[in-house]
Formats: sequence, C-alpha cells, structure tokens
Amino acid sequence: MQPDNPFAPGPAPGPAPGSSPAAAADERTYATFVHVIPLGLHVIGSTVAFVPLVVALVLWLIKREQSRFIDDHAKEALNFQISLLIYTLAGAVIFGLFMLITCGIGTIIAVPLAVVLALAVWIIGIVGGIKGAIAANKGDFFRYPICLRLVA
Repeated sequence: MQPDNPFAPGPAPGPAPGSSPAAAADERTYATFVHVIPLGLHVIGSTVAFVPLVVALVLWLIKREQSRFIDDHAKEALNFQISLLIYTLAGAVIFGLFMLITCGIGTIIAVPLAVVLALAVWIIGIVGGIKGAIAANKGDFFRYPICLRLVA
C-alpha cells in the first residue's frame, strides 16, 4: 500500500453547496416565478392577505411531483406566505387585545406600533421574495429566515 501522493490532483470541483446541478432552465424559471408572483402581490399591496398564500399553494400543487427542485422552492415559498399571514394575524390579535385591555386609551401607542409592525412584515415579504427568486434563478436551494416550516 502506497501513501497518498500530496501532489496528485484532487477530485473535480462539484457544484456549489446548496445548488442543484440538475435544475434545468425551465425548473429554475418556474421556481423563480413561485417566489416572484407572491412578491408582486405584496408589492402592489394585495387587499386580501391570503391571496399570495393561495397563489403559492396553487403553484406548488401544480408542479410538486415533477421536480424536487421546484417542490423544494414551492414548499418554501408556501411556508413563507403562511408565516407572513400568521405574523399579520398575530399582530392584529395583539393590537385588538391591547386596545381592549386599555379601553382605547392605548391608541396613542398601539396604532403607531401596529403600523410599524405591518410595514416590517410587508418589507420582510418583499426582501424575502427577491432573495428567493434570485436563489431559484441561480439554481440554488433557498431557506427564508423567520419562516415556519409547516408544509413538509
């Protein structure tokens, strides 16, 4: 048995960590749209909070069994939309309880705080959608930060 040659060439470099070398161009395009369409709905300020969630769900149901790459991106986008909806509803409940407990006197504090929190959720939705779309377009897998992974 001979010792390993330190000057021998190493293995060929593989794909970057987190990327999918098998993701075809059409898979990357669809995965990008899975992030971009709900993002567009956030940008225009959809008046119904669950519309981006429904769009992400429909896009996932259409292609989930055709590609592991699309399935992963669509589930992540769906989980992110669910998370944003939960954060929005939780904020509304907390706002309502605060108003109830203080008999409306807390309006001075609650309304500006509610506006800031709603704006934060809106910005997180936009920034997250952009980052997800960029990763999908590159062929990389992506995980949203602060995302509850409820759909496995």
